[in-house]
Amino acid sequence: MAGLCEGGNEPSGSLKAICKWTLLFQLPPCEVRSVIKFLNVQGIAPIEIDRQLCQVYGPNVMSKQMGRSDVGPRLAGIYAKVGLPAAGQSGAHFYRYVDDTLVVWPHGEEKLQEFQEYLNNIHPNIQFTKEVEKDGCFPFLDILISRKSDGTLGHRVYRKPTHTDLYLNGHSHHHPAQKRTVLSTLLHRARGISDKESLPSEICHLRKTFLQNNFGNREIGLALRRAFSDKPPAEEQEETKGMAYIPFYGPISGKISRMLRKHGIKTIHKPPTKIQNLLRPVKDDLGLRTPGVYRIPCECGKCYIGQTGRTIMERCKEHQRSIRLYYPDKSAVAQHSLETGHKIDFSATTILDKTSGYWDLVIKEAIEIQLDGNNFNRDGVYS
Repeated sequence: MAGLCEGGNEPSGSLKAICKWTLLFQLPPCEVRSVIKFLNVQGIAPIEIDRQLCQVYGPNVMSKQMGRSDVGPRLAGIYAKVGLPAAGQSGAHFYRYVDDTLVVWPHGEEKLQEFQEYLNNIHPNIQFTKEVEKDGCFPFLDILISRKSDGTLGHRVYRKPTHTDLYLNGHSHHHPAQKRTVLSTLLHRARGISDKESLPSEICHLRKTFLQNNFGNREIGLALRRAFSDKPPAEEQEETKGMAYIPFYGPISGKISRMLRKHGIKTIHKPPTKIQNLLRPVKDDLGLRTPGVYRIPCECGKCYIGQTGRTIMERCKEHQRSIRLYYPDKSAVAQHSLETGHKIDFSATTILDKTSGYWDLVIKEAIEIQLDGNNFNRDGVYS
């Protein structure tokens, strides 16, 4: 990407189209063999095939434990480089980031469509989709690439149409260092992405955005001087004996931080608890598809109280299976039902507490058993 945008010059050859390809990938167990066959048909030497496979898949390419998620995006490079000569095309430029590839195509849109069909016909599990430039502009990641009147390429920061320019508010109850990071991060991005022509307008836009988010002119000015200063930041040489993580509560936190700094302890300020963390999340109820402590009633009035680190629904199915297969030793519920002939009402199973930690489950189960004396849990067994 840097090679394409640096200096605003286009790659050699006549520039016909800029597009983005996204790789849709699903790796079956025989994928390595399929890639080897494909490269072998192209006449590539075995040693070169081995080198490319090791470069993409890693040194343990023949291991059965090779992961799937790490392989797909990097196959784009091999398929594009090998596919170009095979399709009779050359001169295209590829700039890949994960599963997105920026392509500078000099052969026209018809040839581009043919080349995409060629790549998608190589293997049914490796498919590419494409987006083509529109009105001389093309967004790739957070960069907007545009054609200039002289034929060169310009680049500036890209924002989606739905972008709201809302960031951490300058009046919010956060440590000043965290607020300064918002300004420095956006200014650093503007300096790194924008070309000379678009940088002034980007800085003007950021100034307006910072003011809308209640940052002061002094804070903005200091952030601009830091961002565009060629002087490297001074490094702290203080010896740190330890670190302390404390919530931020205005001036009090600053005083505590200065006291700890005298003793060589670095302070990390955490934001305080938000109202959002205190409210119950607005999501669909998972029902019994959650770990925790549960209660299963019987028609006789007694109940069973248990706990599981898996889902309660899965554990109830195991109790039902033990009853059906006559396994009283594997389940206290099955033992009670088989010995008394009572019907267990699994449909009335309730959740007493949602938790997943081992000791939390054991302790809370024991407490619930003691609180509810009318149960048929086994003595001394809490599972």
